[in-house]
Amino acid sequence: MDGRSVKNIRNIVSLILLLGSLNATISGAQAASGNAEQTTTEKLTVEKVSATSTSSDSVMAEFTQQAKSYEKLFQDGNAEALANLWTNDGMLETYDGQIFRGTQQLKDYFTKDFAKYSSRAMTVNITDLQSPTPGVVVEKGTTAVSGKAPSSKYTALHVKTDNGWKMSWVMETQLQDNDVESIKALSWLSGKWKSVVKQGDTIEIQAKWIENGGFLECTTFDTEAKAEVRQIIGYNPMLGTLVSWHFAPNGGFGQGEWARIPDGWRQRSSGVSRDGIRTYATYTLKPRTKDSFTWQSTERSINGVSVPDSGILVLNRVSE
Repeated sequence: MDGRSVKNIRNIVSLILLLGSLNATISGAQAASGNAEQTTTEKLTVEKVSATSTSSDSVMAEFTQQAKSYEKLFQDGNAEALANLWTNDGMLETYDGQIFRGTQQLKDYFTKDFAKYSSRAMTVNITDLQSPTPGVVVEKGTTAVSGKAPSSKYTALHVKTDNGWKMSWVMETQLQDNDVESIKALSWLSGKWKSVVKQGDTIEIQAKWIENGGFLECTTFDTEAKAEVRQIIGYNPMLGTLVSWHFAPNGGFGQGEWARIPDGWRQRSSGVSRDGIRTYATYTLKPRTKDSFTWQSTERSINGVSVPDSGILVLNRVSE
């Protein structure tokens, strides 16, 4: 397939989504103005797959199951079965611009691709499903391999056949840093860490990826205080920055915003206890090596009353 054909396919996908979006906007405007007049022009409607519709639930469940099948086939190294998830003349455009069309080319590609991985634990995360017309579904999502953070995103055009849903066209692109600031930038934090504050008192942090690599969950445990705090870090595209939410077992909770500093990260955090006590602090994390970083809490206050800064803790990696 030449470059012009590939471009045409991209344009078709973009067009059906654009037309669907325009129609949804027009229909919404008519409803808002109370205009009940029916039009004789057939409209192309887009069904946004969500949990609010029974039909949408079934579609989401079906494609989620297909994603799980893809993960299993990839892990098993079953190139032939993977290739058969496409239509006979289906096409894959990889993130580096290679194009593979038809069952045999796809099978050969996967066979060669498997050799790059020592572990083939694939994770597929569907972020969006739209049905612009009956028998066609456009799927978007991210993929990750070997338990790492997502490294690529994809758009897949599915068509309904006598043998169920098949992929007609798939395009992969690499995630840019600004797509996953919260993911790639904090990959170094994943793992188990420990700091000995004094005899009998340690701080332990366990950081792990959750929700298919979309969030980083950090659990902090203070052995002396016997206190555990759970924090979930993600990326807010509206703010263009990292954000976090933290929860304490006594009912307290809060949120924070993260920002890069020259030698690490700064988190400005506010919270409230179950009793209504307001807290505020700035946390600074500075990697020293891949197996060590420092942590300090400053600018702290309780109900508006300042309290002293914490000391600087050195946390060392216990395990990956």
